[in-house]
Amino acid sequence: MELILCVIIFGFIALLALKENLHKTNRAGFNLILFIFIGLLIALVLYYIPNGSKYTFTLIGVTMGGAFTWISYRNIRAVFKCSDEVKGTYQGYVSYHSRSASTYTPVFKYQYNGLKFNTQSSVPCSFRLLDKEMNKGEEYTIYVDPDMPSVYVLEKRVRIRNILILIFGICCICIGLYGLTL
Repeated sequence: MELILCVIIFGFIALLALKENLHKTNRAGFNLILFIFIGLLIALVLYYIPNGSKYTFTLIGVTMGGAFTWISYRNIRAVFKCSDEVKGTYQGYVSYHSRSASTYTPVFKYQYNGLKFNTQSSVPCSFRLLDKEMNKGEEYTIYVDPDMPSVYVLEKRVRIRNILILIFGICCICIGLYGLTL
């Protein structure tokens, strides 16, 4: 029953994301939602196929672990790829809330190689930094990915949170795969 509810919820989220054109404005976020929805949908189908239920646990572990791993890998990769230092004007932040946590991503306006950008960071920052230590309209140093200039980070350091999420994701994948041996 819980699996059916998860599939319905993620199906609804995917439908809303499609309706809001998230696939055009934030392809990575949309792909993540779609990945989780399809993984859970396949797990649900396998649950009702004779002898397929033993793969349900594996698929859920691999799907959820893959999502956590992908998010943390993307954040860690951005820190290493964003190497060009640029001055950007702080525009504020975008907040994302859930029942258990909130994340905040800064929005900067900057110019790189003659192109103008006004976009949010792909890596979240602490609320204290964005709300207490930064002022709208002031210039700050940001680091831009030369291969994809719309991607930038505010800080050139890998946060321990991203390493822990990566480890958790890998553990979920391993536990899911262990289900194949049972």
